[in-house]
Amino acid sequence: MRFRYLLSWFAALATLYPAVAQTTTGPLGEQFTRRVLAEKLSDPWEVTYGPDNFLWITEARGYRVSRLNPATGARQVVLDLSKNREFPRYDKIPDSVDGGKPWPQGGLMGLALHPQLLTGKPYVYLSYIYRYAGADQPGNGSAPNYGGHFFTARLVRYEYDARAQTLSRPLVLCDTIPASNDHNAGRLLIAPVAGRDYLFYSVGDLGAGQFENGGRPNHAQSPLPTRAKCCASTLSPTPTTPPPTSGFRMTTPSIPASKAPSGAWATATPRGWPTPWWAARGGCTPRSTEHFRMMKST
Repeated sequence: MRFRYLLSWFAALATLYPAVAQTTTGPLGEQFTRRVLAEKLSDPWEVTYGPDNFLWITEARGYRVSRLNPATGARQVVLDLSKNREFPRYDKIPDSVDGGKPWPQGGLMGLALHPQLLTGKPYVYLSYIYRYAGADQPGNGSAPNYGGHFFTARLVRYEYDARAQTLSRPLVLCDTIPASNDHNAGRLLIAPVAGRDYLFYSVGDLGAGQFENGGRPNHAQSPLPTRAKCCASTLSPTPTTPPPTSGFRMTTPSIPASKAPSGAWATATPRGWPTPWWAARGGCTPRSTEHFRMMKST
């Protein structure tokens, strides 16, 4: 009876304090405290520490965005995008049923929080893959002759309601970003350049040149098209480019190559480039009027 009581007590303790701390010593004698904050996440992809002192997490396969209290481990799902995905969970379907169609590398990917998230600009930027061109094709959905798997990604801005702890009012910034089953990148970052904040978005090489994407051209070393590139944009309209009726427009920044983030340099794009790069290259739908500046990895 006493043994059963102790087991019940430890079970209750584990429920109340799921993140039991452990001490780890580093190579130079540093002392680190380690504890598990959350478990059973569906491929956590982005983990960002927010100005609200919470961890913001995206789940690549679960298509959920959560806020996690790092002190207690309590987690609140603020957005579920699973219904926005226009293809099934291929990773859970036997190949004999779906022909071996792949899950894209990633899924729900990058997340970036506006620096003024809690002070008047409650914007959260997300990137996720939502469409697969091979979904209705026979077999594994790949293009012939190792031409690759063609997925499509979105970049969306949401508004955070701190009282309700939800993300709502989505504004699609671009919905024709090329994606693949491999090397999608999809990272988002807001960082200052020359005293002004910019949104950076990475597009991978899409696995070009290897495996089922072996016949896909690799554009990592060419300025165009938008594969294997880092793109940058302002966070808000400039005085010379008023927002459209949708209420938001991202404009072409002028970032000198010498001030670009480490590992990337700006292509020679004149200030005021009139056409968004994805529209000029067969990209976004008419409602997406945002302007990005391409960056090229070195």
